[in-house]
Amino acid sequence: MELIPGLPDDVARECLIRLSHTSFPAASTTCKQWKEEIEAPEFRLWRMSHALSQVLLVVAQARPGPVRSPGCLKLPLAPSYRLAAFEPVSGRWWELPPPPGCPDGIPMFCQLVAAGTDLVLVGGIDPVTWEASGSVYVYSFVRGEWRSGADMPGTRRSFFACASDGQGLVFVAGGHDGDKNALRSAMAYDVVADQWMPMPDMAEERDECKGVFSKGRFLVLGGYPTDTQGRFVRSAEEFDRATWQWRPATEDVLGSGTSPRTCTSSTGKDGDEALYMCKDGELLVGSKCPDGTTGWRVAGRLPSEVGCPAHVATWQGKVMVIGSARFGEPHVGYVLEAINPNEGGDEGNSSSNEDRVGGGNGTWVRVEFEEGFSGHVQAGCLFDI
Repeated sequence: MELIPGLPDDVARECLIRLSHTSFPAASTTCKQWKEEIEAPEFRLWRMSHALSQVLLVVAQARPGPVRSPGCLKLPLAPSYRLAAFEPVSGRWWELPPPPGCPDGIPMFCQLVAAGTDLVLVGGIDPVTWEASGSVYVYSFVRGEWRSGADMPGTRRSFFACASDGQGLVFVAGGHDGDKNALRSAMAYDVVADQWMPMPDMAEERDECKGVFSKGRFLVLGGYPTDTQGRFVRSAEEFDRATWQWRPATEDVLGSGTSPRTCTSSTGKDGDEALYMCKDGELLVGSKCPDGTTGWRVAGRLPSEVGCPAHVATWQGKVMVIGSARFGEPHVGYVLEAINPNEGGDEGNSSSNEDRVGGGNGTWVRVEFEEGFSGHVQAGCLFDI
């Protein structure tokens, strides 16, 4: 049966790949053939190869309005968090439907990763009991619906490293248990099979570490062991899927005492991968990390309105920083345009009163957030759908 009656299938596919991602749920219910086409991994690759894919940022963001108190046993002034989606090209914000069984908001300090066209929400702190959660929820942007995944096995952990290979495998490592003991253990989640797989332990205990997927490897940055809580280490470890083994990454990937919270990885237009991080009011880039050939360089000074950065996202040679001028103030966003990770930047200048701010080898452009979407951001992930 033809995808579109009267048209060759290759022409019909040219039509389907031009659909907006918001039309995927309706289109996938039109007929079995369309559903199979849109859900196939090749469909997303076709869109990307034709420059028709759409960039989408999903964040765990505090709801506007007064903080929530009823039912919260240990954190009476805890805000309620929801999932918000943002399209950088159109500037449009909207709220995603809540995961099943989360009437009081999504778990605080949960991890969000993109696995193909699926959003995977892992762990966090229950907003009512304030206990660590092992829950997993998967939202399909193709189907427009949630499903509950298999819980994380073993010790309930918090503040762990988490990243996805972008296809269907999610990695978890480190964090701490209910007694604040830093962990070395790790595991992987197969999104399609809905199964967890054991991984070898890391060499080091790493609490509050950061996970990124870079150069085909799961990279766990920084963190600290149990006996030195809060004193972040410089080192990192990387996991190779081919050998299913850990190995040390370059020593001193991070500076002394540096939290890796804002670290993220990026693939540039030339295919080179880079790490980005905010520190001391600057955006730093390590284009060759962690192979040891280069260190961190200044890509630009942060605008003062995002002097307290909360999240960093990268796509197509651009870097977006979300944050606030001071703790507790509304969050805003700036995008650094024309960024080249292979060129060093200068300090530039910063001004909270201008929409465009010079910095490094690019220009910061202020992103106008719609009303109701300026709450604190705890986590996020970027999709190229």
